[in-house]
Amino acid sequence: MEGLGVDVSLIERFQDKEDLARRILSPAEWETYRTSPSPAAFLSSRFSVKEAYVKASGDKSVDYRDLEVRKDAEGKPTLFLKGEKVDCLLSLSHDFVSVAVLILKKG
Repeated sequence: MEGLGVDVSLIERFQDKEDLARRILSPAEWETYRTSPSPAAFLSSRFSVKEAYVKASGDKSVDYRDLEVRKDAEGKPTLFLKGEKVDCLLSLSHDFVSVAVLILKKG
């Protein structure tokens, strides 16, 4: 499958959204969120990645907690689904908004 997904989220909308964080973050992401110096930016960026994945894959039934962003050895974001690396290109950026661009490779 191949596909492209892009999502933009306004960070301020993710302030004090612990209930949302519990519903969409993997257990490892939840721990990072809890200790993040900027939890709203962290949550916003992870939400954007998960939305971009749904747009690229067309899989609207995916449980967002099964999607997890991890950093590789160079600090580059890498997406995993149920512990398996997703064959994709992923770029994240955030300032007052979070932006995620995800390209699923053929597979």
